[in-house]
Amino acid sequence: MASLADLQRRIETVREKERKVVMLIGISKTVVALVSVIVAYFLVDWLFDLPYLARLVGALLGLGTVGYVCNKHLLKELKKIRDDDEIALRIESRNPDLRGRLISTLQLTREGKRGAYVGSPELLKALEVETVRMSDPLDFSRIINKDMLKKFGLAALGVVVIKAVLIIEFPEHFKALGGRLISAEARFPTKTRIKEVLVPDYVARGDDIPVKVVLEADSRIPPPDEPGSAQFTGKGGGRVSVELTSKGEAAVFVGTLTKPTEDMTVIAKVGDAVSFEKSIRVLARPEVDSANSTIQYTLPAYTKASAPAPEKFGGLTILQGSVAEIRITATKPLVSAALKRSDGQSFELKKADPNGLVWHLPSIPVDKSGSFHMDLLDTDKLTNAQPPVEYPIDARADHQPSIKLTRPSRDITVTANQRVKVMFSARDDYNIRNVWIAYKIQNEGAATGGEVKRDELAYKGAKDFTDKDFIWDLSNLGLKVGDQVVFWLEADDDCTTNNDNTPRRRPGDTEAVMMKGQEEKLYSNTADVKLSVVSREDKIAEWEAEIQRLYQRIETHKEEQEELTRKIVKLLEVIDELKKE
Repeated sequence: MASLADLQRRIETVREKERKVVMLIGISKTVVALVSVIVAYFLVDWLFDLPYLARLVGALLGLGTVGYVCNKHLLKELKKIRDDDEIALRIESRNPDLRGRLISTLQLTREGKRGAYVGSPELLKALEVETVRMSDPLDFSRIINKDMLKKFGLAALGVVVIKAVLIIEFPEHFKALGGRLISAEARFPTKTRIKEVLVPDYVARGDDIPVKVVLEADSRIPPPDEPGSAQFTGKGGGRVSVELTSKGEAAVFVGTLTKPTEDMTVIAKVGDAVSFEKSIRVLARPEVDSANSTIQYTLPAYTKASAPAPEKFGGLTILQGSVAEIRITATKPLVSAALKRSDGQSFELKKADPNGLVWHLPSIPVDKSGSFHMDLLDTDKLTNAQPPVEYPIDARADHQPSIKLTRPSRDITVTANQRVKVMFSARDDYNIRNVWIAYKIQNEGAATGGEVKRDELAYKGAKDFTDKDFIWDLSNLGLKVGDQVVFWLEADDDCTTNNDNTPRRRPGDTEAVMMKGQEEKLYSNTADVKLSVVSREDKIAEWEAEIQRLYQRIETHKEEQEELTRKIVKLLEVIDELKKE
């Protein structure tokens, strides 16, 4: 016959069975949640190609959901304490005929064992016997809800089967799903597979960005009427799409973004394949910062002039023979800088600061006109704009001094011993080195002009000689009546590059000749003046004729003065009459 101990063992068995059922239900719910989260995450990531941060956040949210379901429906349920009283009450709720006997027997027996008075022992014993007798035929396990187990067990089996089918059907996709949580660059497999996207790391601002997409050899190649695209995104957020077309090679797609002005990122799409994002820097070319670059000239030593103030960088315009010192400041750090002249000469500049922004050319001769440009190479291996800016070189010639003979200003007659007064003006930009009187004597009846001679005058070392005069004593020349003296004045400066080396023909010469002592150089000169040598009597007669002419002019002027006086008197009379009216 069953006893109270047997009844308690039956209750313990029910408790263990229910615990197992609860555990299986919790596991089933957790499996359903886990598989659902994985499939949902896979679909969302596959359809929308989530960025890496979104993938991590999505995975954490999914794990959080699975953890929540596991904690609520498994861990917490297993921690619940299902004591004998609770089970007894649930059994009695299923078997109303017990009418509280089971719970009462368990409670009274427990209290009695603790030493509490619970009534007559005989009555307690009779209650135990009756409770055992009425409980013996009952199935206590009916209180366990197995419907939930069947429902979630089937659901768990279903999602596991679905997951297995998906893994079998798309093994590479699920492999990539895990890889995408480890690597930001992992991709889902596609029919079209991109091997590489070739774009430059940087381009100069204003240059085009070429894009070349190369597909895997065994990849699906889209047909010609299905071009790809390259999506460029600027640093400021602007977007430009460039079409990629297959040219020449079927597995190669190319396109070009024209003249970007800011840093760009690009993502290529060909078929169902999408490349990783690549960055392209758009860099300014190095140029000369003219506002902070200078040119310092040094004039030729013969000018005895101080150096002019530094000028801003630009064309070279200065006296020929000068030297220019150039200091440039670049807009970017450089690795080299050179000045290239139009005549092919090249001058390397030296770095003048550790950052490579300031470069120095100690000297460049300004010896002839032409042009030059700068060749700059920066640390990004970019050159300055091509073709470069051409700057002019204007090597201004130092002109010969100007000299003018003001007296005598025309051909005259002289006596053999006459002292002729000569007056002249001369000017140079920097300094007159010397002034000469040059002459040649043509004897009467000679076939050619005589030898050209020159005498140095005491005028030198100044920029300007105005209305200077000297007396030329002809008695030293040994002249005789009938001779002719052709003379002129010459002047030279300290510049050695402006001397004329063209032989000069003088009146009476049969050919162009050089003046003695003046080989390979001729200086600035005045117009020629001819002095014809006459006798003293002829000269006196000439002067007397000139005096007579002057007297005649005076008489003419007297008549004109008398006529003017009469007109003035008449006008004064008219004015007086007007005043009287």
